[in-house]
Amino acid sequence: MRKATVKKSVTKSASTRAPRSTKPRGKQTRKPAVETAPETALAPEAALAPEAEVTTKFEEVEGQSNILTRALRSADTRARKTRRKSWNPPSMLDAPPPPEGYHHHWIRAEMSNAPDKLNMSKRMREGFELVRSREYPDFEAPTIDEGKHAGVIGVGGMLLARIPIETVEERRAYYQNRTRAQMQAIDNELMAHSNPSMPIQAPSRRSTTEFGNPENKGDEE
Repeated sequence: MRKATVKKSVTKSASTRAPRSTKPRGKQTRKPAVETAPETALAPEAALAPEAEVTTKFEEVEGQSNILTRALRSADTRARKTRRKSWNPPSMLDAPPPPEGYHHHWIRAEMSNAPDKLNMSKRMREGFELVRSREYPDFEAPTIDEGKHAGVIGVGGMLLARIPIETVEERRAYYQNRTRAQMQAIDNELMAHSNPSMPIQAPSRRSTTEFGNPENKGDEE
């Protein structure tokens, strides 16, 4: 009797439950979001028309042009702010800058309105080479119009010539040694006439540089 009662109560409780709804759940009726995702991701690329691409490139080029313009303006402003060079009277012997490894030098071609052939021959044998105006088209220089040296830069009987720097240094060293030998010969001739009773002091040609008052040297201890 007790078992039968339990079965009846279970059956009754099962029958009193609410019937299950046959309507499908929300998850089954919702449309998947994957269908619209590709269209949303490709929307910016699809909206890029050829005109938009040209506009973008034009803006990039215009931006670079503006940067270049600002750089040129700033450079021009710095150039204007540089200190102005003071005016000096022009020299008749202004010369263009020499090439690398060379030195420009004015040599005498005339003396008393007469050609100085001896000096010109000597300079040419030393290694000088005449400079012509066509080598410096941007430099305003007086030019010989006619004669043997036509086209050469020259003024007042002087002609512009160039010489290698190595030759200049060798020439300077030669004349320094020659001058030193002459001075030594003069000193030897002077000392030959020295008398023991009244000796001649050997000449000294040293140069010294001192700073300050020499009278105050004894006070510094």
